[in-house]
Amino acid sequence: MRIAIVALFMLFVIIYAQRDWFRALCCVVVFTALTDYPGLPNPLDAKGINHWSVMLGAVVMAWIISRFMHWRSWNIPRGWLIVISIYMFVELVGIARLCSNVDVFKMRAAQINSGYASYNVRAVLVDMLYSPLRFMLLGLLMFDGVRSKRQLLYGLCSVLGAVLIYAIVVDKEIPLSSLAGDGMQFRHRITKWTNRHPNDLARLFAASFWIGISIWQLKVGSLTLRRVVPFLLGFIVIALGHTHSRGGYLAFVAVGIVVAITVSSWRTFAVLAMAVIVAGTSAPSITKRIFTGVDMTGDQALDMGEVTAGRDVIWAAALVGIEESPLIGHGSKGYVVSSALMTSIAHGGGEGHPHNAYLETLLDHGILGAFGRLGPLLYVLGAGVVLVRRRRDPLLRLAGVAAVAWATACFIMGLSGQHWGFSENLFTFWCVAGLTVRALTLPDTVPQRVGAPARYRRQVRRAPGAVIRAAHPRGLLPRGGHGVDDSRARTT
Repeated sequence: MRIAIVALFMLFVIIYAQRDWFRALCCVVVFTALTDYPGLPNPLDAKGINHWSVMLGAVVMAWIISRFMHWRSWNIPRGWLIVISIYMFVELVGIARLCSNVDVFKMRAAQINSGYASYNVRAVLVDMLYSPLRFMLLGLLMFDGVRSKRQLLYGLCSVLGAVLIYAIVVDKEIPLSSLAGDGMQFRHRITKWTNRHPNDLARLFAASFWIGISIWQLKVGSLTLRRVVPFLLGFIVIALGHTHSRGGYLAFVAVGIVVAITVSSWRTFAVLAMAVIVAGTSAPSITKRIFTGVDMTGDQALDMGEVTAGRDVIWAAALVGIEESPLIGHGSKGYVVSSALMTSIAHGGGEGHPHNAYLETLLDHGILGAFGRLGPLLYVLGAGVVLVRRRRDPLLRLAGVAAVAWATACFIMGLSGQHWGFSENLFTFWCVAGLTVRALTLPDTVPQRVGAPARYRRQVRRAPGAVIRAAHPRGLLPRGGHGVDDSRARTT
């Protein structure tokens, strides 16, 4: 039965992509959360080919055909084009340097994982170039597919839908009682059922929660949608608790503060305070996890090894590797290629990366290349602030909140882990980045409601630079495919 359901869904996406490839793409983004779910069979019993890759291939083919038949300008902001070009150049140079040092990498990495004993250049290109670029492609397609605010809403909903599915899977496999007891014993189930590290999912949950709060705060969508959002946020915040990620808890608080300041909302601060109080009183395992290694009685000395989960050794070893080449780094996987890994093993460590995105950036690309890797994150954060502070349309402002939340979560959780180079775990970030950059090019229209009071219409007309859409029969945005463009709105 499950095979039949998956096969029918695949067939639907493949066929529907010929009519509207962007909506088919949104289905693929949502399905990404179920790609590695063990209970979902793969109808295609072939190595390297699964249901997700086949659907993505169909969408890409439909996109290429659409571009040949209906040529449209890319309309890429110059700043984003420069930032992403530098990012790609820096990462490709890092991978090329790793390919030239693959023998050194293989010899050292095999000491912590025997699977690297036969590693070669082909494996490097597959693991670090082919696989991650498929997920970056989602962001490119999102950017090119959004030509109206309705499509922007579809894109945001697809990303949030994928996060919601992750949350439901985590809540399903981990009992709610774990928040009251020792929840760490259930943490391994998250990786088993999602193929994602708990810290990676914690980043998604921390960002998505505050986006959901902003849907209610900015009054985006219908009243029914805003009433359903709090119920859905319950799944996300419980799943965040199940991850038992201290970085995720810190990101939750930090993203809430940043979003509240950006949107200038005291209600968001109130929600944050309420969430902290509820977590501290009704989920003892979260408090226990936060204070791991800290003796609350003060009778024993602070155990830094337990507090940092061994990162005190890993970070110190990373600094040794950075000192060897501070300007240009060692190329991708610099922690292994440099002497950092050997130093870590000598002091009782043995991880394959420094568990700190900032240190990893300096190890891979040095000071000169660090700005190239950080460029997309900084651009998305700045674009999000611009959308929130300088746009009137609630949907464009929500896209800005999504950008601010996702970028802030990446920066905060980069302190304890994460990868900012080519990585499959960044697929949601690239989708949000594509939507954010496209939102910058959409006109800031203020929908005029049919039958609105004359006072409301006068206020809108007096707004400096306001763009008012012609009245629609039901006060909704016009329906349509990729040909719909908001530039046809009339200006007063």
